[in-house]
Amino acid sequence: MLKNLVSKILKGDIPSPSIPQWIAGFTVIVIIRAFLEINANPQNAVIGIENSSRVHFVIFFALITLLFALTVSIFAKQRGNTVINLALYGLPIIFIAPIADIMISGGKGAHMSFIFDTGSKLFNDFLLFGGVGNGASTGMQIEVLLILSAIGWYVWAKTKKIMLAIGAVLSSYTLLFIVAALPSVLYMISALGQDGALATYSYDFIEKSVVASNIPTNILNEALSYPSPARLITLGTTALFSQTLFILLFVVGLAWFWYAHSRIAKVIFKNIRTSRILLGLGLIALGAFTAHSVFSVVFTWVDWVSLAVLEISWFGACMYAIHVNDIADIEIDKISSPERPLPKGDISIKEMHDIGLVWLILSLVGAYLVGYHAFFMSTIFTSAYYLYSAQPLRLKRIPVLSSFLISIAVLVTFLAGFFFASPDKSITEFPLLYALGIIIVFTLGVNIRDIKDVEGDRAAGIQTLPVIFGKHGRHIVGALLALSFILAPLFLPFFTSYAVAIPTAIVGYWLCIKNPYEEHYIFILFFVFCVASILFR
Repeated sequence: MLKNLVSKILKGDIPSPSIPQWIAGFTVIVIIRAFLEINANPQNAVIGIENSSRVHFVIFFALITLLFALTVSIFAKQRGNTVINLALYGLPIIFIAPIADIMISGGKGAHMSFIFDTGSKLFNDFLLFGGVGNGASTGMQIEVLLILSAIGWYVWAKTKKIMLAIGAVLSSYTLLFIVAALPSVLYMISALGQDGALATYSYDFIEKSVVASNIPTNILNEALSYPSPARLITLGTTALFSQTLFILLFVVGLAWFWYAHSRIAKVIFKNIRTSRILLGLGLIALGAFTAHSVFSVVFTWVDWVSLAVLEISWFGACMYAIHVNDIADIEIDKISSPERPLPKGDISIKEMHDIGLVWLILSLVGAYLVGYHAFFMSTIFTSAYYLYSAQPLRLKRIPVLSSFLISIAVLVTFLAGFFFASPDKSITEFPLLYALGIIIVFTLGVNIRDIKDVEGDRAAGIQTLPVIFGKHGRHIVGALLALSFILAPLFLPFFTSYAVAIPTAIVGYWLCIKNPYEEHYIFILFFVFCVASILFR
């Protein structure tokens, strides 16, 4: 039986789950591990009732799983899903650590935590397999030893080269240790270039950094009560670690995707609407800058980490919207944009749908880690674009209403950046005139999106302005775009931007009516208008 199992593993002859099945299976295994760890680490039992802590568990193990999968794939020279699928089937091995700790301690459990040492102590921790009495418990050391043994055996069995197996084991352990010593790594990076010797213990530094950041106001819901200020700090520290792990997960996930599925990865990233994504990311930054100006907010390094997470989250939300739109518009794109991946057959609808699900999860988890307000804005953004693109409502078929939905998405993007940086989360702190201006200006201006799809929309019976007005459609859309630029200064606190708005309106109109029509120049014009308006204020 064991020989048969080994043979199947080496051949990769195991059931291949779909992306939703893999995510579901992985998540439930990690949740069970979290439950077991609560019992094995009783001093932190309160962690079981915090949603943020459960999310932290999933992100941590997702990062480690992808790091191991990428390492094994490279050393074993395997592409595709074989290694990542094996990782899922072998994932229940993470139950070993808490069970072993309970048994070894006679039911008392053992302390498990990140490693907070620096300098020579940190190096000793590395040599001592996670430290003694700090960081890794005995059960965790047993668990990691078994996993590293499995990695070494698998790479050796696939390559028959002992040096590759040793390299895979050492690389996997080093990467795992770096993640486990995350607080120490953050401290040492932040201390680069500063005078004075590094402290021997980094927890105080992390704690003070969290307190000085906007994490407490962003993630701690004032409607809830906590037993002590220390608990609040613990939650804030958990949030910082989760955000940092999330950024690493994003980078490692992209690296694994590119290595394991380079063909599909190239298709997906070639399909990015660069101008529109940059617009979303720019609006996040502009919203944060506005709050910074209004409240004189000082950003710490922790705040920059949080802002990076928010930007990644919005990138995922934009990518999900692109995937939903491409699936819904496949017949239109066969006429208007035949170079896109679905009309060309470069990727299947199921692949596009499943990868879109990953982007959706990335966006919601990232926004949740930043705070409740960012999460709320993210759900509105995704809902607006879903209503715009997807059946059964597919409101892009209704002129004005379709543009209004996109203006809502633009507004909540700006609000996400604003309330991320604002210390006061009351909606009354955001000028109502700004909100009204964003809705009016973008409802008028975003009709440019319909110019390039006019033939496909006409064939599909979608009544956009270029379809309704025929040969005059581009002139009308250009006039509305020009009007949006001219109206913008009415909603801004500095009327000197009219010096920018009028020439911008003229250029915008010309870009709409000229042949060939190139939409990305209008996005560039919009960014120039924003920057110039700020400079001329």
